[in-house]
Amino acid sequence: IKQPDLFWCTYGTTTYAEFTAALNAGKLPVCFRITSSDNRLYVYGGIYDEAYYFSNIYKSTTKILTCDSSNA
Repeated sequence: IKQPDLFWCTYGTTTYAEFTAALNAGKLPVCFRITSSDNRLYVYGGIYDEAYYFSNIYKSTTKILTCDSSNA
């Protein structure tokens, strides 16, 4: 994937509407989550039940982040 084809997001900041606009523009959302226990990059995996899903796999453990239309 070329750099312009990515939409860089920040956990807790990027909105559902911004994800929608990026996907409609053909960009792949990737999300940084930086906390004291989780400094990882999550990649967009799809939409289910009106929520966007992001995943990260590290040492055989899968973590999932979601963002629904209320930005939760």
